[in-house]
Amino acid sequence: MKQLLLSAVVMVCVLFPAVSHAQTAAKSTLISDDIEVCRGSQYRMTFKDYSSTVYEYLKDHPRIAVEFESPDGTVIQAGGPWFKGLKNGQLDMTIKIYAESPKWKDMPDYETLLEVVPFHVTIKDKEQISVTPPAIFTDWGMSREDATRHITQTMKLTDFKKTYNRMHPTMSPEELQSMDVYISESIDYPLYFAFYNSNDQLVSTVFTTVNFDRVGQYDKSELFDYFKENGYDYIGVDDNKWFVMYNSTTKSQIVCGILTVQGQWQLFCQAQYSEDPLSVEPLEVEMPQIDVWYNNGTLEVDAKGQTGQPITIYSLDGQSLVQSTLKAGINRYAMPQQSPVIVQVGNSMGVKVIP
Repeated sequence: MKQLLLSAVVMVCVLFPAVSHAQTAAKSTLISDDIEVCRGSQYRMTFKDYSSTVYEYLKDHPRIAVEFESPDGTVIQAGGPWFKGLKNGQLDMTIKIYAESPKWKDMPDYETLLEVVPFHVTIKDKEQISVTPPAIFTDWGMSREDATRHITQTMKLTDFKKTYNRMHPTMSPEELQSMDVYISESIDYPLYFAFYNSNDQLVSTVFTTVNFDRVGQYDKSELFDYFKENGYDYIGVDDNKWFVMYNSTTKSQIVCGILTVQGQWQLFCQAQYSEDPLSVEPLEVEMPQIDVWYNNGTLEVDAKGQTGQPITIYSLDGQSLVQSTLKAGINRYAMPQQSPVIVQVGNSMGVKVIP
C-alpha cells in the first residue's frame, strides 16, 4: 500500500463539470441505438455526445431535461426520464431533449424541444441478458498516470472527460482537477470516474448504472453479491438506507447513491480509500411487508398486514416529507415532484421508490 499524502475521502455528489470543446455533431448520439433490456427493470440512457443544437443551449444554461416516449405503453412504459419494458418484445422509442424548466430543476420546459433521438429496444427476461459489472479498481495511492493507463488499457474504458465536462457546464476547472471520467460500451454500466488527491494519487473510483434494479435492497441486490464475492463485508446501511461494505485487505469502502447525469438519474457505487469503516448503522432489519408504488403524482402504499404501523417518507437527502399511520388498504400520499423517496414502516428497512 503506497502512503497516501492526503487521506480525506472523496465523496460523489451531483457532478456538473465544464470545459471548452471545439467539435460539434449534427445529431446527439447514444452509447447504442439498438439495446437489450431486462423486463420489469427501470432504465435510463447515456449519450456519447450531444448535437450542436444542445451544446448551443448549454452555453447559457446549466442543464437539459429529457423524457422518453413509447408508442405502445403495453410493451414499454415511459415514465418521463425513465422507461420500463413490461413484456418481452421489440419497440422503437425516442428520447426527447428539452430545455430545463425555469421553475423546476430537472423538469422539462415543454415549450422548448431541442431534439428527438430515436433508438430500438428489445425486452428479454433478466436471465437472458448477461451483464458483468465493472472491475473494482482499488490500488489506492497509484499515480494518476499509472491509473489512467490501467483504466484505458486493462479495463478498456475510453477517456470521456472533455465531452462530459461540456455536457455539464457548471463546475470550474479547479474543481475538475480531482477527477477523470471514462465511458464504456455497456448499456447498464456506462460511466466510470477516478478521483485523486492533491498529489495525484488515486483515492476513489466510481461506476454508474442506469438499471436501478442492479443495486436494489442489499439482500436482493446483484451488486451486493458481486462485492461480497470480491471480499467485501456488509457493515450496515447509511442514512439513506443504501448498503455499505468494507474490504479490510484493500482498505476500501463501498457506498451507493444517486447522481444526475445528462438530465437523468443514475445510480452509482463508489469504492473509496478508508483506513477503517466509516460510521454507519449496523442494521440487520427485516424488509417491510408492504407494496408501494408511484401512480402519477401520488405515492400509494398497500398496508397489507402493517395496519396501524407508523410510516415515514424521506427524500434521498434525509428530509422527512410525510409522517403518518398506515390505515387498512391503499394509503395515498401526494408527491407532486415525483422524486425518488425512501419509505420506512416501523423499524423495518427503508424501501427506495423510484418514479
